[in-house]
This record gives sequence, structure tokens and C-alpha cells, in this order.
Amino acid sequence: MKVLQTSLSAAVLILAIVAIRTLAINKLPKKTFLIFWDIVLCRLLIPFSIPLRMRAYNGPDNISEVLAQEDIIRIVPNTSLQYNTANIVPAEVAKAPSTPSVVSPFVPNWSAFVLVWSTVAIIMASFFLVTHLRCLKKYKTALPVNGYVFNRCLREHPIRRTVQIRQLDTIAVPLTYGIWRPVILLPKIISSKDEWRLKYILAHELVHIKRFDTLRKWLLAAVLCIHWFNPLVWAMYVLANRDIELACDEAVVRAFGQTSRSSYALALIGMEEAKIGLAPLASNFNKKAIEERVISIMKTKEATVFSRVLAFILVAVMMLTFAVSLVEAEVEPKSLGLFRKAFGDHVYKYADSINEIAEESAAVVTEDCTIRLQSTIFTDHNVYAIMAVEGELPEDFSISGRIVDPIDTPRIPRWEYMLFGNMEEVGYQDGVRYFLCSATITHRLYTRPQDIDEEFIEALTPDSDYLKYESLKDCEGKTLELTLNLKGNKYILTTVVTNVFTKNIVFYPEPDLYDGYCIEEILLTPFELKIRGCSREIGEHSKSTGEYGNEWIEPHIRATIVLVDGQEINLDYDDRRLFFYQRHPISVIRNYDTSTGKFYRNWRFSRWELDLSQVVAITVNGITYRVDGQED
Repeated sequence: MKVLQTSLSAAVLILAIVAIRTLAINKLPKKTFLIFWDIVLCRLLIPFSIPLRMRAYNGPDNISEVLAQEDIIRIVPNTSLQYNTANIVPAEVAKAPSTPSVVSPFVPNWSAFVLVWSTVAIIMASFFLVTHLRCLKKYKTALPVNGYVFNRCLREHPIRRTVQIRQLDTIAVPLTYGIWRPVILLPKIISSKDEWRLKYILAHELVHIKRFDTLRKWLLAAVLCIHWFNPLVWAMYVLANRDIELACDEAVVRAFGQTSRSSYALALIGMEEAKIGLAPLASNFNKKAIEERVISIMKTKEATVFSRVLAFILVAVMMLTFAVSLVEAEVEPKSLGLFRKAFGDHVYKYADSINEIAEESAAVVTEDCTIRLQSTIFTDHNVYAIMAVEGELPEDFSISGRIVDPIDTPRIPRWEYMLFGNMEEVGYQDGVRYFLCSATITHRLYTRPQDIDEEFIEALTPDSDYLKYESLKDCEGKTLELTLNLKGNKYILTTVVTNVFTKNIVFYPEPDLYDGYCIEEILLTPFELKIRGCSREIGEHSKSTGEYGNEWIEPHIRATIVLVDGQEINLDYDDRRLFFYQRHPISVIRNYDTSTGKFYRNWRFSRWELDLSQVVAITVNGITYRVDGQED
């Protein structure tokens, strides 16, 4: 949570300021501490950090300049359905688990903390605001005052903003409120006859106005409301308010000269704070810190060159610490660094889709080497995997790959897609060689095992037309299977296809949104709209296809694609299986399994593409799914 991280980083600054304040409160110019507190205020109110990516794995970024052509190993489609298991790894290693096992950090549930934090923050903010409004209502009844002493003080301490001086009989100490139209309130017991005391009071309040101390107090109150859980912020609130007064006292003494210290201290002691309630957002005399202020006044001296230089150095160090606290170092994971070597900085858009692999089935140990899958990236049409090799690969090493269904049945081929591509070495570190396996999926509908040959492989390109309608997004939960040929023995590395990076628009509706059926996925690509789901109701039929003479009822699906300009693409289906949108043909593919209730609808945009950036929503049977994340 950013608030907690910000509060912890600011705590270091607060501790440093408290230490400096304890050691040098009367040795440094008091304005130095105001600058310190302003730096902490900025840190506590800035809700973001500047990420600094630290590359843990360095090396050449263009692998084509490093690798010789003979170092590239070809990944060919694997269509075999059985393996001779006499010489391969144990069965428990050769099978992938049904769910991905990914190493991920512990992520705490912040919901309870956020609820408590926001509740207390709102209560505190309401307290400050209500208190200020109540005081402000009372301040409005003050009467303006004029006189030679008042006007002379205003001339001696000129301020660009218009300053009003008023008098109120319900207060006992002077105070200032207002930021852009400041008002100095004087108690009725102070009159123009008390000229010696009045000139100090007005000078003190005018320094508050000149330095925007009322605004500083507002910010301190805001920080306290946000970071109320941090005891050091409470300490900062108390000490910063004291330092505001100390800095004003110092400015007044220097304005009137060193000989005025005693008389100014007497004027300060003579002003006793009355029990009039709390005015947290106004600048006034504070009896709680009166002793500290008197001591500070009597010790006020002209600033020496040494004190000024020391103050400058401390402020510079504090600002540097502030800048460092804003930077959030992000150590680049080794897998991301290896992918970056292959793809360049373009890979960072896939950073959240990198899967760190921890399955036992993703590793194999032989006499000569240890091979393990370290990480994967799955996109709509491609598989990228980092493979770590310890030891030497044999000369006859080869690799083949495919996407398979983890459910093995004798009658149905397990493979969903076959893979073709390359395996290239991208790095070497601490005795481990790292290879990038990059492969493209083949067509799963029309490719037969007996048709796989070198000519077929050479003909396949990433621009193949079938890729428009295929996506690994449909295969999440299935298994990536890489078969390694080592000295005549075959070894299988497996991991689950998950976290597929897709450029498409995908929605997963809640299961109870529709009566009698549920829609499991809505997928919109530039080339088609896919909707798949399952029925929940059973109806009577004369010709039964299900158990006990019943079959699932097929729902009727209507969809509408809403564009930014208000246009709508209405999608339905009829017996023609083809209709048009602005002369653009749309074909319909539908399927329904009467034994399970599973159904899907595909509307394909024949010979034209849809610009997904222009899509704002998709409506399916009256329920709208917005691209911005909101749901109607």
C-alpha cells in the first residue's frame, strides 16, 4: 500500500530532523527547521514513487549479433502420441499438474486496513474542518480597528496581500487566520495604548502571514489525517507547530534588534492563553511551548557564517534524502533480463505476463546435464520460454514442442497446437547457460500428423492467415510440452499455459447474470467475436439425446458491439449463417453439445478487421460490458 510505504520512508526524515533539532535547536537559524518540515510534508503528500529499474543481468542486447547460425537449434512440431518410457524421467516428473505452480510473493489482504484507515482519516478530517468552521463563524463577528499604531506596523512590514486587523472580545490571545485574505484578530484587552506590546504582537502575526504559516498548518493537519497511524507524524505535527512559532520569534527579534529580546519575552509571557477551545488551523500564541520560546528568544543571536553554511549543508542533505526516498528501486528479475536480451526494451510490456516456473515436471536431470524451464511468456500466437542448462548438451540434442490437453484419452489426440521455432542461447552466468525457446503455434484444425514435413514447416510463417482466428488464450490451463532428445533418450518438460498476454478484449461474466445459462467468456479480436458458455436447464424432447430422455436447452445469443462514435454492430444468427454490416460480410459459426450443455458462438469478420481501439462496450443479451471496466 502506497500510503504505508510513503509513511515509512518519511519516518526516516522525521527521525533525522528530531535528532538535529535536539542537538542544534539554538545553534541553527530557526527557518532551517521550517525547510526541513516542508521537505517532509512534500514526501508525505506525494503519493507516488519514481521507479528506477535496476538491471541485474547485463550483456549484449542483440542476440543476432552474438550467436552464430550453427548455435540456433530448431524447434519442430511434435505429433507423437506415445513415448517409450523405459529410458525417460519418472512418471511424476513427466506429467504436469492440473493447475500452475508459480512462485509468487506473499500478498497481504489490505481490505481491513484500508477500511480502518479511511474511517479514522475521515473522522479526523471532519474534526479539523468542523472545528475550523465553528471558529470561523465566531471570528466573523470581530470588529475592524484603526489607529496610528496599527497603520504604522502595516507600513513597516509591507505585504502584497490585503491584511485586516480586527478585534474580538471572546478571545484572550492574538491569532491569524485566512490564507489569501488574512485577518489578524486581537483580544479586546489589547488596545492601541499598549504600544510597546502591540508592535511585537503585530510584527509576529505579520511574519506568520508573510510566510504562509496558515497554509503550512493546513498541510500539517492534512498529513496528520492521512498518516494518523504513524506516531512519528504526530510528533512532527507538534514539533513543526512549535518551530513555526520559534521561527517567527527569531524573525521579530532580528527585526527589532538584540536589545529587544527581554521586552519581547516579557510581552510573550504576559499573553496567557485562555480556555477558548481548539483552533488548530490558526496561528496563535501557544502556552504549552512558552518556556521553549522564551529560552529560544533569549538565546537568539546573529547568524554566523558557520551556522549558515551548516544549515545550507543540512538542507542539501535533507533534500537529497527526500529525492532518494522518492525513487523506488526495482531490481530487474533475471528472467526479465534474459527476455530483454532477446527482445530489447520492447519486452517490458510483457513484464506482468512472465511466469516463473516451480513445477517438478519442468526439470530433468541426466548424467551430463540438468535442464529446467525457468520462465515463460505466452501470447496469442507465440510461446517464449527461458531454459537453463547446467552441463554440456550432447551433439545430437534436439527439441520439439506442442500444446496438449492434460486429460489423456485413447480416442482423442492430446495435442491442441504444434510448435515450430528456434532455441537460441541468450546468456551465460555462474556456470549456467540460458536458452530462449521461441515458437509459433500451428493450425490445430487442419494440420494432420502425417502432413508434417520440412516443406510444411518452411511454409508456415507468423503471418499465416489461420492465426487470425486462433489464440492461446483459449488454451489456458492446458499444458506446454517440450520433448528433449538427449543421446537417443526422450525427456519431457511440461508447464501449464497460463497468464496469456492478449491484445484482445476479454470479459469473464459472473455465472449468475443470466437465467438458465451462464456465459463463461466473451472474447473480441480484430477478426471475430467469440462467446462460450453452458446451459443450466433441462427440457423434455421426443427424441432424447441426454440421460433419462432429457437434453439441455440451447440459449439464443444476441450481441452488440458499441463503438466510440455511437455506431453499433448488431450480431445475431439465422439459417443463412451470413449477414452484413455496412457491406462487410460477417459469418456465423455455432456449436452446441446436447450432452453437456456447452455452447459457443463465433461471428467472424470476413475479409475486414475491427479496430479494437474504437470499441467502448459489448452488449450480450441485454447486459453491457464496458471496456473501461465498468459493468451495466
